[in-house]
This record gives sequence, structure tokens and C-alpha cells, in this order.
Amino acid sequence: MSLLTLCPEATRLRRIAKACSAGELSRTEYREARRRVIDKISNAPDIDSDDTVPRFDVDVTQERSAAMPDAVAVASQQNRLLWVVFGALLLAGLTLPLWTSAAPVLPVDEQIFTEICPILDSLNSIKLAEDQLLSD
Repeated sequence: MSLLTLCPEATRLRRIAKACSAGELSRTEYREARRRVIDKISNAPDIDSDDTVPRFDVDVTQERSAAMPDAVAVASQQNRLLWVVFGALLLAGLTLPLWTSAAPVLPVDEQIFTEICPILDSLNSIKLAEDQLLSD
């Protein structure tokens, strides 16, 4: 809680603002009253002692800040590992279809033999059928 919310001048400022918004004061009267209250606040004696409580313990803050570079290094190593795994999966995904669709390349004489064999088989079966017809 701030000091301004506890002082009576803050309450006075709120009352003046509410009165102006309700139409009880004109804009110039509001500004004059507000200026007087703010002048009283600024003329008030300063508080010598600091009564604020630190938000965090200094030792804990220093320990956390000292451990921060280690956390950054670990995070960067994890990111690097993630990118390496992602790259390996991408490379495997791109090369696997090439390996599966590529047929083994045969030498030329074997290619001719594999293409001609069915043709020769069909010719032989035609000749056999023709010989059987002629022999009957």
C-alpha cells in the first residue's frame, strides 16, 4: 500500500474528482481545488527512513542470476540436438523414397534376355500350337 492512499489529501483528491464528475464543481473549480491539495502534498515533510520491504531476498536473486548462464547453455544444447534430429529425419524422409523406387540396373545383355524371353516363349507356344494343328 502506498503512502498516498493512506494520507487524507488522497481522500480529498478523490472527493474532489467525484464532485467534478457528478457536476457539482466546474472544471476551473476542480482544477483550483486539485492544485491546492497537490501543493499541500508536495509541501509535506519528507519521510527520512525508507520503510519499503525488498521484494526478493538478495542472496536468492544472486544465486538465480549465477545459475542463469548454465540454463542458457543447456537450452542451446537441447535446441542444437533438436535441429540435428530434425535434419536427420528430413534427410531420411527425402532419401527413402528414392531407395525404394530405384530398380536395380541390370547389365545390357541381361536386360535384353529378360525382355526377349517372354517374346520367345510366346513364339514357341504359337509354334507348338501350330504343329499340333498340322499334325492332326
